[in-house]
Amino acid sequence: MTTLSAMKTAWLMAYCCVVPLAGSSFAAESDDDTSGLKPNPPIILGRQEFREGVAAYQKKDYKSAEQLFTKSVTAGNKTAAVWLYSGHTFLALGRIAQAKKTYEVVIASFKDSPEAKIASSALETIKNRKPVAKPDAKPAAKPGAPAAAAAAPAAAPEAAKEKQGDGMKNRITVVPPYRSHPAVSKASIAAVREGVANLPQHIRAQLEALGASVVIAPNMLDKWPDSINGLDEEKDELNLAEQPGRIYGTDMYVYERAKLRGADALKSPRSPADMKHTVLNECFQVLDADFKISKDPALRKEYRAEADAVPDSLREDLGTYLKEDDWGARETCSELSADLFGSTGGAFRGELVRCFPRTKRWLKAKLGI
Repeated sequence: MTTLSAMKTAWLMAYCCVVPLAGSSFAAESDDDTSGLKPNPPIILGRQEFREGVAAYQKKDYKSAEQLFTKSVTAGNKTAAVWLYSGHTFLALGRIAQAKKTYEVVIASFKDSPEAKIASSALETIKNRKPVAKPDAKPAAKPGAPAAAAAAPAAAPEAAKEKQGDGMKNRITVVPPYRSHPAVSKASIAAVREGVANLPQHIRAQLEALGASVVIAPNMLDKWPDSINGLDEEKDELNLAEQPGRIYGTDMYVYERAKLRGADALKSPRSPADMKHTVLNECFQVLDADFKISKDPALRKEYRAEADAVPDSLREDLGTYLKEDDWGARETCSELSADLFGSTGGAFRGELVRCFPRTKRWLKAKLGI
């Protein structure tokens, strides 16, 4: 079982790991200069793993390279080069969010270094990407309607090759039950798979390019048993083991059952429709984290006008979606996008669709649906 300590180590690696961006000015050209830089002085800790990682990267074996760079860092290698290589590797694997966070670590931790300059250049390249819009959708814009999103540049050649035959359907895993917890039902698994399979093709392709994956578990505790020690069961709001899902980077977790407070037992299973709704909601959140869709000024204008017009009879129920900070707009967009992606579940889906029709139309055009 994964311990809490191991979880923290994994998260440190997710934010602090190193590969050159193909086609860029700092792409690898030789074993002696794989990051656009001359090799660092001899690495005392994790030296062999680092060298083997560089060799794997040169062979475009990015999965092995990532594992080797992780081992190098775990062994004690804290140089800028290993972080930079890890960021490049994440990029080549199509795990854009992790690449961005790793480049940000290089920039913050190794200021004014050559590695920081390379990381800044790579980060700018990533930030200039746009969400994928439906390739053949060219509808005439209606007066006052938001324009559809421009198509995103193609993924780097290495990432494209890596993703061939490795679509979202192959990135859905099921966690076995922990202790006496019941296993995830076949109906729940089928519902999540159906949701992913029926995504608009260009949306699914964008998620695949970002390296998105789905994990289905009875509950959060089945994946991370030790996390029970950190749960707050005194507050009114839901704790992590009571929520229907969670996103970590581009990894989407969908939980079938909430934990009973004060016990290790789980509640009754959520419906297949709600399981499907959760994964579709999270699909938008992964896209939103990378492309900042819910922060678009044009979207915010539509959303705010409709949020202010929600009738008093619904304001308490829809309180989460009416917050004036980023949370309200993001949650509303996630729910409405899940509806656009084919959801029939969700506690307040019907009310949100009725109260935010213009926001939904804006999202439909933006997402090219």
